[in-house]
Parts: sequence; C-alpha cells; structure tokens
Amino acid sequence: MKKLLPLLGLLPLTLAAQNIGDFESVEPAIQQSRVQILEIPSTHTFQKLFQRDLIPLPGGITVDNFDFTGYIPSEGSSILGTLSINHETSPGGVTLLSLSFDTLDNLWNVGNNRAVDFSGVQGTVRNCSGGVTPWETVVTSEESIDANDGNGDGYYDIGWQVEIDPITGEIKDYDQDGKADKIWKMGNMSHENFAVNPAGTYAYEGADMGSTGFVYKYVLSTPNDLSDGLLYVLKLDTSEITLATSATWVAIPNSTPEECNTVLTAAEALGATNFNGVEDVEVGPDGYIYFTAKGTDRVYRFTATDSEEIEHFEIFIDNVEYYIHHGADSSLVNFQDPDNLAFDKQGNLYIQQDGGNNYLWVTSPQHSKDNPDIRIFANTPAGSESTGITFSPDGRFMFLSIQHPTQSNVTPVGDAAGSQVQFNEDITVVIARKEVLGSEATTGINDMLWEQPQMRVIPNPVVGNELKLEVPAGFAGKAEFSLISQEGRMLQQEIKRLSGTKEMMSLNIQDLPSGQYVAIVRINDIKISASFIRQ
Repeated sequence: MKKLLPLLGLLPLTLAAQNIGDFESVEPAIQQSRVQILEIPSTHTFQKLFQRDLIPLPGGITVDNFDFTGYIPSEGSSILGTLSINHETSPGGVTLLSLSFDTLDNLWNVGNNRAVDFSGVQGTVRNCSGGVTPWETVVTSEESIDANDGNGDGYYDIGWQVEIDPITGEIKDYDQDGKADKIWKMGNMSHENFAVNPAGTYAYEGADMGSTGFVYKYVLSTPNDLSDGLLYVLKLDTSEITLATSATWVAIPNSTPEECNTVLTAAEALGATNFNGVEDVEVGPDGYIYFTAKGTDRVYRFTATDSEEIEHFEIFIDNVEYYIHHGADSSLVNFQDPDNLAFDKQGNLYIQQDGGNNYLWVTSPQHSKDNPDIRIFANTPAGSESTGITFSPDGRFMFLSIQHPTQSNVTPVGDAAGSQVQFNEDITVVIARKEVLGSEATTGINDMLWEQPQMRVIPNPVVGNELKLEVPAGFAGKAEFSLISQEGRMLQQEIKRLSGTKEMMSLNIQDLPSGQYVAIVRINDIKISASFIRQ
C-alpha cells in the first residue's frame, strides 16, 4: 500500500500554543483491544455535558444514539448558547440543552433539557448529522426515507432536512399557515448532513443510499431563508473519479411535491456522479467545498463558485497509510471510513472516522494529497465513534458526542469538573485546551485567548439590585447593553455612552429573578460579554 510522509517542516508544538488545534498526536490505538476512555492530547481536557439518562422523547422513546452535536450561539456568544443533539433512532429525536460558561470556575453549566416535538411534521426517523446556520438556527437531517404521506400534503413523511428555532424549540413554519414544515425544496433523500455558507446564499447536502451517494447544492432564493431555492447535483466531467479535475452542477427539478419527492431518481437520470456513500459536506474557510465518501475511504474537495462549472476538483485525503508522529515515535496508519467533518478557526479540518479504529483525524491548512500534514486528535472508546463536531464562535471549545460505546467500558476518568466519567453509554462532551477549561485554567493565559478584551461583573455573584460591569479600555461611543437569559432570551436593553477608558457601568436589575445570565455590550460592530449569577 502507498505510504505518504508528512511535511518536512512539521515541528513539535510548544507549550506556548494557544489554539485548540495546537496539539501533538495521540498514539494511535487499536480501539477494541484497550481503549475504554476518550484519549485526547495531554494539552487538552474534556467536560461531560450530557449522558444517556433515560430522558423520554415524544413517543416515549429513550434518548440514545447521539449524533450531530451543534452549538448554536446566543447573539454570537461563545459562552451562552444552546446545544442541539441528534438521536439516530427510529423514531428520531433532538435534545436541546441550554449552556452557559461560568468564567469564575471555567466550567460549562447545563440548564434545562428539552426534547423537540416533531409530531407536527409526521415525526422524524434516524436524525443523523445536520448543521448550524449563520442566523443561529439548527438543521437536523433525516437519514431514513419512506414513501408514506400520512397527512396528505403531497410530500413523503420521512427523508428531509428540518430547521429548528433553538430558543423556542419549534420547527419552522415557512408559509405562516400555522403548521410546521420540513425543508421540502432540498429534496427527499437519505440525508447525511447540512452545511450553509456564511453569507446564507448556498447550502450543501449529501445523500447516502448505501453504495449510492450524491452531492447537492441548494441556491437559496432569499439569503438566510431555506424555504425556497434551486437544487443542483454534482456531475464530474469524467466517469473516473480519481482522474477528475472539473465538474458541473446539474439542475434538479424541485417545484412540485412530486419533484421534491423524487430528487434521487432525477439525479440518477441526469447522470449525477455516484460517490459511493456521501457522509458529510462542509464549507471550508479557504473557498473550497469538502466532502467525504466512506465507500471510497476518501475526502474530496472543489472550489466554491457562483458558476455552474466547477474547477479544481481533487482528492484531499486519500485511502493510503500516513505517518503519525506521537512523542518521539511514529506509527503508520491507514486512512479509512471518513464521516463527519468540521473546521476550527485556524482552518484545521477534523475528520471523524466511522469504522475500523474510529480515530478523530486532523489536517492542517497546509495539508495536500501529495504533501500531507495529518495528525490524530483522539482515540475513541471501544465500540464507539465520535459524532457531530461543532465549535464555539471564538474557536476555544469543541462540542462532540460519543455514539454507541461498549457497555463494558467501566474504567473511570476524571473530567475538567472533577467528575469521574465512564464511557459506557452515549455521551456529549466539550473539549478545550487546559488553559481554558477546568481547574488548570489560568487567568493570564485565558485573557490572552480572547480575541477581544474581557468585561467583568463585580462582584459576581451579584447581590442587590445593581449590576456593575467593568468595561475594558478601548471602547468609546454609544454602546448597547443587553442582558440575556440562560435560554438565550433578550431580557433587558439600555443605551449608554462609553468614554474609551476602563470604566465601571451600572445597570438596574431589580426585576431580574435569581439565576444565571450573560451581559453583552455592543459598540461599532464589536461585542464583549460576561456571564454572571444573580442571587
């Protein structure tokens, strides 16, 4: 088998590294033989957020098979938001967790847990992957399809993308007729994922029909509105995928319910390229669209353009052996079974393996097929795969789940909160560098990690009816002060003027009940925030 060497310029990372993607590979393990915990680099730590706790979903099913794990920020916040967890079950489900980061103990707090009610859209089945939109909603993807139409609306019941408002937990009603809608125009198929570009003008999805897999593009008629758009499928300009360098987007009819129900048949008839099991499609920060094909054990990419013609199609990660450096040693590891993809803020690409040893791979922005720069971030517990990575907007926190681990994984390991965690049930965690999360976090390094200066609440917890905010220097002019609940609801807004020097501002909170909140200050398109507890 072909062997590829890593970039010659790759050097061991130093302790000064501050980004989540700065790490040295773990030693690759044969998963089933010895791994009972989530093994991550020694520079990083994790915190348990949610584990299979027999919480019922609509229909009385159990929370299980954790898949896409999407962090949806509240007002763009990296310390306050909602975590959406898919359940790849039949019937399917989505759990919403309210999250807030306590800057006093550097740990995440989990608020109320809610199950999304899908009864208004004939339910869902096997909620697989999904995506978070730039307008702060979440899309969950149904991996199963059927040809039933139980409510007689002309659309098949199962096999769609579904958009959820994380604040209310409600499914979108696009035509404002009082009834929730699935995203009909994106087509009926075995959906593996959803991704949308930052401008909210294009969305991408993959169909995984076993040995059949297509890549689709959806051109939104109105930016940030998924209810209507034009659908296209990818067709390479040659039948030999490994030799292809260009492709074309071919239009798929999607105007009527019948056309939306039959996009797979239409794609086949139009000669769409079969990639043998498309597992994920992601919009890269470098202007490329990336997607995985588990049937060929490869990751592909091509340039994103407004044109129907595609250029620079290529294999990004090949099904070959790569040298993985860990400490003073190296291991030769075969790349296979790529599934979910996610980019961090530095442009590192995380590839979650579903099969074999279920590694969590990472490539740097310098990686290419011929000059690889690839590492392994995690060994997953025996019997499991990692699913659904998303990151906080500031890039410091990674949210992911572990699906179907072996119940005999009873070895406990301490997390950032000091809890003893066993990886013998589905679990959702947050991962960060130790400087950021848990008892080893240090104020000096933590301050440097923020992209913008920190605001502080003094004292915290707040006693009395006055909230005192220490605003850092450098902010001058009219500023909007907002108070946000743990669930992401806007509770209070005031306009104040800042001088540009470090100053203490006061807000009256006499009507604010006891609980945890986030204060946000917005000025000149810059936003700073701080969480606090009202006693």
